[in-house]
Amino acid sequence: MPGEYAIRGGLGPSFGTIDYPEKLNQVLTEVMSFTKIAEEIGKTLYELHDGGHGSQIITETSVVLPDQFQGFGTVHHLDLLIAFTLNQNIFVLAEASLLERSCV
Repeated sequence: MPGEYAIRGGLGPSFGTIDYPEKLNQVLTEVMSFTKIAEEIGKTLYELHDGGHGSQIITETSVVLPDQFQGFGTVHHLDLLIAFTLNQNIFVLAEASLLERSCV
């Protein structure tokens, strides 16, 4: 996304509650080049590129919370600056078998 269209300001890290931490860890670290920075009592901090609040994702693992629905306060997408071109990104996602699974 060109810089002139980017949302700017104090966005801070993105938060998400998940019940499949191993799968998400694999996607974030192996496919999307995030680095796992810290882990503490069911919460994990991931960071992209040079770091900072706008490039952080904090996940919390919970198998007891009910599933949420789109539009009811849940995260439904994130904009992330990646180091790949569109064609490279499609290749990386296809290699990880994510395109066929409707994960993106």
